[in-house]
Amino acid sequence: MNNFIKKICLWITCCLFLSSCATPYSNIPTNYQLKGNVGVILLSLTASGECGFAYFAEIREIFNKSSYSIGMQDFGYERDWIKRNKECPSHPDNYFGKLVAIELPVGTYELYQLEGMSRYKKVFAEKDMSVKFIVKANKINYLGNMHFHVNKKSFIYGVQNFSQRDIRLFQSKYKQFNAQDIIINLLRMKEIKTLVA
Repeated sequence: MNNFIKKICLWITCCLFLSSCATPYSNIPTNYQLKGNVGVILLSLTASGECGFAYFAEIREIFNKSSYSIGMQDFGYERDWIKRNKECPSHPDNYFGKLVAIELPVGTYELYQLEGMSRYKKVFAEKDMSVKFIVKANKINYLGNMHFHVNKKSFIYGVQNFSQRDIRLFQSKYKQFNAQDIIINLLRMKEIKTLVA
């Protein structure tokens, strides 16, 4: 009976997470202009491995604790990169993903949780994760490429510098910005492997 209750609780949690990721924190509009006391973070999210997951990167401002959830669904339509084929599980170089560009108040932030949710399973990073970064005013702050890879026994994630690819895509979507508007401010995180919950 206890196992049945756990499954019901997990199913309800998945439904709540999946309904929340149906309306992820929105990218800036295409006519956006930089302004004082805010900046824009630019982060590409990509995923490979098992299919059917919704992925979340959770960030918060360190001093006032305002938090933001950035979502990406395996089964959604908000994609800038599409898998080369339908293989499942896919290899790390056969991924899908999206470019995230969101406005945040100037301040010091931390990436404190990464999660993957499917209908039957949840995978997540260490509870005490704290990867700090600063949002500078009137700048596009490029944080890097966050890649998720889920297989049957592990959840692997890390950050890489894909600035040439990502910034080129960003500037094709937001033609009003030039190189002087963009700073490279990579998240400092090594690839980490975490067991499935």
